[in-house]
Parts: sequence; C-alpha cells; structure tokens
Amino acid sequence: MLVACAPGSVGLGGDSGGGDTAAESVARDSAGETGADSGDDTAADTATDTATDTGSSELLPWPASLPPAVTALAGLEEDFEISLSGATWNAATRELWVVRGDGATAWALARDGEGDWAIDREADLGSLDLESVVVPDPVGAPGVIYLMVEHEERIQAVEVSASGVATLGLSWDTSPYLPTSGSLGSEGLAFVPDAALAAGGFVDGAGVERTSRLGHDGLFFVGTQNGGAFHVFDLSDNGTDFEQVGEFQSARDDLSGLEWDASAGRLYAWHGGDHNDLGVYRLSSTSGTLDLEAIYDFPGDDNIEGLALLGTEDCVDGKRPLVLTIDDGRERALDVYEDWPLGCGE
Repeated sequence: MLVACAPGSVGLGGDSGGGDTAAESVARDSAGETGADSGDDTAADTATDTATDTGSSELLPWPASLPPAVTALAGLEEDFEISLSGATWNAATRELWVVRGDGATAWALARDGEGDWAIDREADLGSLDLESVVVPDPVGAPGVIYLMVEHEERIQAVEVSASGVATLGLSWDTSPYLPTSGSLGSEGLAFVPDAALAAGGFVDGAGVERTSRLGHDGLFFVGTQNGGAFHVFDLSDNGTDFEQVGEFQSARDDLSGLEWDASAGRLYAWHGGDHNDLGVYRLSSTSGTLDLEAIYDFPGDDNIEGLALLGTEDCVDGKRPLVLTIDDGRERALDVYEDWPLGCGE
C-alpha cells in the first residue's frame, strides 16, 4: 500500500509505525560494531594497495568470484527478475534494501546466522521509476528510505512501516542540475555523513571544505549515466529546499550505481554503458574530479544498475559480501559475491 502524506511529515527521525522489525530492534547494538578479521593479503589486496598509493586509473582485473560461483537471490521473489535497479546495505539493522523500477517496489531482506537470506518486508511504491535507494539515518530512522527517480530527476523520501505500508514524504526536484539525454538519466544515489566528509577532505565546487547545512547531517551524491558526473546536494530536512554543492567528474562517462562504504570510508561507483567497471573513490578531489583509488573490470555485458556492500565488520578470512543487481537479469538479477576482498586485508 502506498500512502501520500503532507509534505514534511516524513523525513529523518520519523516513526516508521507498526512497531519495530526484528532487524530494527538490534540497530543500536550493531551500529557500532567494528573489527574485521584481516587475514592474509591476497593478490587483489596487493593490487588495491598499489592503486591506493598511486591513485592509479589502471584498469585492474576483477578481484572476486564470477557467476555461477555466487549466491543467487532472485529466486526469493519472482518480481526480482525484471527491472531490479538499486540496492543498499544498512549495517545498523543488517538489512539489504533493493528497489525495482518497472512496477515500483522496495524490499528489505535480512540474513540469518547461517547466511541464508529472506524477505523481511515489501512495499508497493506506485508508478515511480526508481533507480537507487539509500538510508540516510540507519539507526534513528531505518524505515525511511530515499529514492532516485530517474527522468523526473528528483529525490523522493518514503517511510516504509514494519508491515510494508509506504508513505510518501518530502521530494527534492534536483532536475535543473541533472540534464538527461534520451534514456540516460540519474541512476545512482549515496548519502555521506558529515563526519566522513570532513575526515575525507571533501570540498565543494569552489574548493572550500563543506559539510551539510540544511539538517540532514550529510550530503547526497547523485550519479548520472549522462556524462558520468557525481552531483552533490545538501537537502533540507524540513522542506523541499536544497543547495547544489558541486559537480565532480568520475573516471568514466557513465554512472549506474553508487554505494557509500562507511566502514572503509570509500565511495563505490558502478560504471555501466560500454564499461562495466567498478570504481572506488576517495572523497577528496583534484581539479573537479573525485580522486580515484582503484577501478576494476567486470567481465561481460550485464546491465548492472545497483550495488551494495556489507561492511568490514562482515569480513571473514579476508572477504566480505558485495551485492549486484542486474536490470532484467532474470535468475541473475540479484547476486551476492561472497568473497569481495577490498577493506578486509588491512
């Protein structure tokens, strides 16, 4: 069920209604978990360390497994197979959020102690063309998700209750800063907290150190397929006002998905189109370009549009899970790569 509410009634810190889910009940206990098992350095770790030291744009080989050696989750829900377009990981509640564009829907998935995944809740989101999802306040408002609406080029807040009722909240029309070209629009959305921005040396388009000013305690990064730039916005938490903070070019001309890795302080960016490369970026920038740490070549031409990354607290034997969504990927629409090495070998 999708419910429209008065502007301003859904935002950070809102009550999700219907009681906490089991995942939400552990939010505050798990939010501070740290301490990964470092393990021994792998060849991928060595390559990444080199890229980190040099800021290399050299295209590196894919450092993890490839299908069929993945955990396929598309079988959990028939609707996953078509138009799955975005994902994000909430480390506080240990929920994986995924969204679908055609037949707009959001799902929260949970993983048990045996490593098995199950759908925790599902919300109908009407006719929105959804391309990405993020949880700006993973502890205080874990049921409030923010969505990138492609072609309308706006950011939409939605509150999803424990029973799956979705209530539309604030919407920010960022379209004046996000030009489209044919079918190419904005497909990536990430939220970076102020503390991480300050620690990472983030500056605005004028080169001035910048954190949020309008109430969200962080900035929103939007990635577009039309040119491959990161567009950064400061959104008001009590209205539709916002500020454009800056525009920063990526290493490619296409951005199809974004994920902020809070545990390692890096911005992951999926470069689709003719590339299918995964870029790892710092928050610092040089001459209007976010600093690239490493970029990895994914074999094949799958239409990957979303990614999520479990934190370094989930490292086991030097590996942690990476999730990729494939638009119209059928049985491969939602895959977990269990052996992602970055961040686990330090």
